[in-house]
Amino acid sequence: MKKHVIYYYHVIGEQADIIHNDSYFVLETYRIAGLTNPRNSKQLNLRLRPFELQQNNLYSLISKSEKLKLQILKVEFDDIDYELEEEFKDALKSRSASNIYEISEIIRSENVDISAITFNYDDRQYRVHKYAVAEIIGEWEELPMLTVETPLAMAIGFKKFPTERTFGY
Repeated sequence: MKKHVIYYYHVIGEQADIIHNDSYFVLETYRIAGLTNPRNSKQLNLRLRPFELQQNNLYSLISKSEKLKLQILKVEFDDIDYELEEEFKDALKSRSASNIYEISEIIRSENVDISAITFNYDDRQYRVHKYAVAEIIGEWEELPMLTVETPLAMAIGFKKFPTERTFGY
């Protein structure tokens, strides 16, 4: 298994002769493309539009982590107060979901953006950046499936987070 850095883009219009190869894939149902090198999009005749992840999705990844059965390993913030960041790191070390959630809500109320989240899900590590870039450890052939069938899909925004009702409450 290898670490892959995938740049996600919205697909614009119909793509003629889409070829999946070892440098990109297209999730046609979701109109999302994943590229290993975004500079290749013109050579591949792909019409793509970059996007930024919704901060709500990144914060929801934290708040619903326990119910999604994922472990938050690290969260990187833009322009955060040092003490608040240290408090959040301590909460992560304690692995107390309620404490992590409580501090993340304080951070959110101060309008601090999350720049990246690293998490474990199903014995695999993921890192997702707010500019729709993910680091995934796996084989190239499984990356489209790992994009669609993991909490990464919710963070990116093409699948909805489960509600309390769908968690069985």
